[in-house]
Amino acid sequence: MNDRQDWPPAFELKVAARAQEAIFSVVGDAKWRTEGLADAERTGYRDGLPAGLCPHAQYTNIRVSSHIKAWLNETEDRSDRCPAVKKRN
Repeated sequence: MNDRQDWPPAFELKVAARAQEAIFSVVGDAKWRTEGLADAERTGYRDGLPAGLCPHAQYTNIRVSSHIKAWLNETEDRSDRCPAVKKRN
C-alpha cells in the first residue's frame, strides 16, 4: 500500500466470468478511465485466452476476472451535479 491507500477505497468492483466456449466478433481493449478524479488499482486474471485475441476465433474453457479499487482525489461537494441525490446533513 502507498500513502493514498492507507484508508479503504471509495469503491471496489470485482467481476468474474467463465465460459465453455466463446467467439469474439470484435476484439478490443477494455479501458478504465478516472479522468484525474481517482487513483485506481486494477488486477486481472485470464485463463484459456491468449494475450492477443483474434476475431472470429473459437476459445474454449475460459475464465476471466478483474478487481478494481479506486480512491477519490476530490474532496469538494459535487452533489449539486446530480439533483436526484439528496445531500446528507
